[in-house]
Amino acid sequence: MVAIKGYTNNPELRKKEVIPGTFDAVFKAVLTEEKEVLAEIIELVIGIPKEEVIKNGVIINSEYVRENIIETDKKSDLLISIGDNVINLEMDRRYYSGSNKKNNKYIHKIVNHYNPKNTVQICFTSYKEGEELKGEKKSIRKYMFQDSDGNVEDYGLEKYKIDLEYIENKYYNNDELTRREKIFLMFKESNREKLKEISKGDKIMDKIYKRLDKLSEDEALSLLYDEKEREEEHGLNKGISQGIKQTAKNMLERNMNIDVVAEITGLSLEEVIKLKEDI
Repeated sequence: MVAIKGYTNNPELRKKEVIPGTFDAVFKAVLTEEKEVLAEIIELVIGIPKEEVIKNGVIINSEYVRENIIETDKKSDLLISIGDNVINLEMDRRYYSGSNKKNNKYIHKIVNHYNPKNTVQICFTSYKEGEELKGEKKSIRKYMFQDSDGNVEDYGLEKYKIDLEYIENKYYNNDELTRREKIFLMFKESNREKLKEISKGDKIMDKIYKRLDKLSEDEALSLLYDEKEREEEHGLNKGISQGIKQTAKNMLERNMNIDVVAEITGLSLEEVIKLKEDI
């Protein structure tokens, strides 16, 4: 789907569209607020029974120590600990040259920080990966890590890529989708009628739609979404823009909790506290 422009102040568009699950803040909110959805995805991709995820899964801090003063990739979208496993879920909405490097860095930071027996990363990619991708296109691809000699590093590292672009193309070409693909597509699609059509009769997909609908009513979240869209449209996706800081200030002026502001905007708690002091 084409990205929504000017979502906040367009009531007609808001009737037709939701803020899509490809938007990081929405992606994370759906998975943290709907644990059954998170458990279903983990079972479908990795095979850990969803009952175990619901019972023993603990969402943990996803902010890492910076390796140097200029490093900005310090926070992954979602981490969940399940027994000896730490699972990292990432939404890559836009392609840029360092996206794979960033995600691989997250995996090694998880290993260094938590030292789990098994580390698994699930990356949702919402862009065309290009002709450099060899072999048959698939909705899910599994990757193993290699050492400098090209040997597979078999010590509990796994990475899965979910190709949302491929699944969306299948849907619009009227190709038959598996239930798993339909669940993944719920995070890519933004049209309300399409979402209802895809999710019809399925409890998990209905939960995703209802959560997307509720999140799209959040004024602060829609303001942040519009700001991110403007940033990306003008190529201003490096660093923290003044627009994001202004959005945070607007939230603080409405007496929103500083932890909530930090979570929604992606700013650090220290940055939000500093903004509050300046108001």
